[in-house]
Amino acid sequence: MSVSILTAGMKISRSPHRPRSHRHSRAVFSLVLASLLALAVLLACDQKSGRGGKQGGGGGNGEGDSDVVEEKVPVEVSDVKSGDVTEAVQANSTLQSHRTLVLVAKTPGQLVELPIVEGQWVEANATLARSSNPELALAVERANAQLKRVQAEADRLSPLLKKGYIARAEYDRAMAEVEIAAGELRRVRSAASDVTLKAPFAGVITHVHVELGAELAPNTPIATLVDPDDLEAIVQIPERDLGRLVVGQKAELTSEAYAGQVYPATVSAIAPVVDPTTATVKVTVTLDTSAKATSVPGSEPIPIADADERRTLRPGMFVSVRIVTATRNGVKLVPKRALLFEETRAYVFRVVDGVAERVWVETGLAQGDSMEVVSGLELGNPVVTLGQNVLKGGTPVKIVRKDGEPVVEDVSEQIHATTEGN
Repeated sequence: MSVSILTAGMKISRSPHRPRSHRHSRAVFSLVLASLLALAVLLACDQKSGRGGKQGGGGGNGEGDSDVVEEKVPVEVSDVKSGDVTEAVQANSTLQSHRTLVLVAKTPGQLVELPIVEGQWVEANATLARSSNPELALAVERANAQLKRVQAEADRLSPLLKKGYIARAEYDRAMAEVEIAAGELRRVRSAASDVTLKAPFAGVITHVHVELGAELAPNTPIATLVDPDDLEAIVQIPERDLGRLVVGQKAELTSEAYAGQVYPATVSAIAPVVDPTTATVKVTVTLDTSAKATSVPGSEPIPIADADERRTLRPGMFVSVRIVTATRNGVKLVPKRALLFEETRAYVFRVVDGVAERVWVETGLAQGDSMEVVSGLELGNPVVTLGQNVLKGGTPVKIVRKDGEPVVEDVSEQIHATTEGN
């Protein structure tokens, strides 16, 4: 803009009715001219500043303005994968045998035979101990002799009854004596047989309570027999999880003694009442001896010396119990670390054409380090697992690692970028 243009646009009014002095007219003209000159200087400075800005924005090449390139944020991503998830209730317990029996002496006597030791496996009906009781042997002899005597008397009266020489009542009394004598013989023989203690079922002798030669009284503990193939764990489950439990659900047992091994089990009983003191319910989980133990994926199981895997877990062992309450197969999974939260809503950053895109997701069951995604993502979508905390929707990103492996940048792209930069 020139001064002449500005001057032409101005109109200096000279009223014929109000004549001004020559001196006054010159003062007004000088003031207007000074103002116009100052305005021209300001416009010139502004134009110079604009030309300098264009040169600076062009990287010093004097080619006008250029767009500012936003720097890409390095991130690590992982693809959405398909997998199986299970929901479970966990607790700790101590294994115990469902069949544990303390065997006791039934009759008095001296222990004369004790062919067992602690830790020994015994079969059903095997002899565990035998005591001596001479009085019982004499009682058997006396009872047997008494039975023979009364039986002989009944046999003598039988033909007499048939001939009518005796009354029916006399013969009936003789037969009653026979029944009484037979009953006494059975009793003393049973008592005499009780001096021999036999195993009611196959199992392991876990404790021997007496020594050979000991004098036994009735109900004296002799040995404890345990069935190691009928193990169970009793756990206390919080009341809030009661609605997720049913008899017959599958469970898993693990022990530090056999790290890497998972033993199948089943929920066999759920208590009908809740303990009001602890707000828990007693649940019984029974070891499934018909199935073999499996290895935890990714673990290195400890070698088992016992050829019979069913007997590796033993009564008294501390175990972790995991009761499976729900299972879903073929669901979409993302790493838990990819999830971000805004209040109660979850979202992730999905990478699309090198740009981070915020996606709201609905989550489901958790499985280890993974989380089920019910909606919002598709299989194969790359989601940011590291670096997402500094991202916003639309932020350019550079993938440096994918699924834990470094991403090698395409050399052709590097050459192309270098050529464009030059």
